[in-house]
Amino acid sequence: NVRFGDPECQPAMMLLEDDLYDLLKKATAGTLKGHALRCRDGHACCVVLASKGYPGAVTKGLKIQGIEEADALDGVKVFHAGTCLESTELLTSGGRVLGVTSTGEGDFRSVQQQAYKAVACIDTEGGFHFRRDIGAKAHTL
Repeated sequence: NVRFGDPECQPAMMLLEDDLYDLLKKATAGTLKGHALRCRDGHACCVVLASKGYPGAVTKGLKIQGIEEADALDGVKVFHAGTCLESTELLTSGGRVLGVTSTGEGDFRSVQQQAYKAVACIDTEGGFHFRRDIGAKAHTL
């Protein structure tokens, strides 16, 4: 299995300093050995917004609002998973809809709070389901 895990990949990619394409190209050519992976200093946190009912039956086609506002927050990137564009409206199209990811050089708690601040910007009819304890164990380390 050589695929990236979801949602673990999103925060890892946001901290990666190296060009991912170059790394993958070297890996396929067999020239990756000895390459030291370079990552940015700091922390990352990803909160998945899921459709109500996930992992069971979910309602699709619900309008998503607030992504632009969330993306505008410092250090935040919203990754799409279960979304589709219909005309000019962004709609839900699956169970795991968005990966709201934040990064920063400060302490982990501030990065985590920024992720949840971005989550609060995004909504759909009936709301999203998401865990409220992402990164909670990191505070005890």
